[in-house]
Amino acid sequence: MTIKRIAKDGISDQVYRQLKDNIFNGIWKPGDKIPSENHLVSLFGVSRASIRMAIQRMNTLGLLESRVGNGTYVKKFTPGVYINELAPLVLKPEDQLEIIEFRRALETEALRLAAEKATEEDLRSLEELHLRAREAFKKLDLETYFNEDMQFHMHIFRMSKNSIFVTTVETLGDVLFPHFYSIARDFFETSEVPSDDADKHTVILNALKNRDAAGAVEAYTRLIEDLIAMYRRFQSEEVKKD
Repeated sequence: MTIKRIAKDGISDQVYRQLKDNIFNGIWKPGDKIPSENHLVSLFGVSRASIRMAIQRMNTLGLLESRVGNGTYVKKFTPGVYINELAPLVLKPEDQLEIIEFRRALETEALRLAAEKATEEDLRSLEELHLRAREAFKKLDLETYFNEDMQFHMHIFRMSKNSIFVTTVETLGDVLFPHFYSIARDFFETSEVPSDDADKHTVILNALKNRDAAGAVEAYTRLIEDLIAMYRRFQSEEVKKD
């Protein structure tokens, strides 16, 4: 734990920055209990009010959680929570096609990396996700299918072994994937379900098993192109209704 005594200017801000640094530097990890207010008062050499202001600020940001009678604990920080709050203000229905294109750019490179870096255990897990999704698909249980399929694609990003990809997608996933699936869900509810959709996922899976990056990207590209075509047809149908 790193603590420095505090100068008199901006006391609660300085306390906040040091507490935050202990979390972001990994000194305090999610689930850890931080020192008591009395202990922090002694360590920092400041008033209890300054300590409480800093802790309240971190509680508001979701970095800490104060439990009555049990102290204060480090929470797992999830930027996606804040992005989800802002998404309705930033993303509009007409942005859906651009969301698909953005997701395509990310996952295409993730597939190339996954073909090279995935372990056998990674591939077995991917196959299990695919089988569960396909079973739901056969039963026309679209909600379960979408959930399993989302995990299938999220797992591809994890198989890339690129921490920046994983962090980006885990942060943006709650924004990107619901938009992506809302397009398909709307179309499925008003049209026939494409019979070859699950097969494209099979091709992706088999290509990754064979370390065939080009084959995986080609199958994924066809899948996304079909989705874009579905989106455009659905939009056309909506215009006709109006």
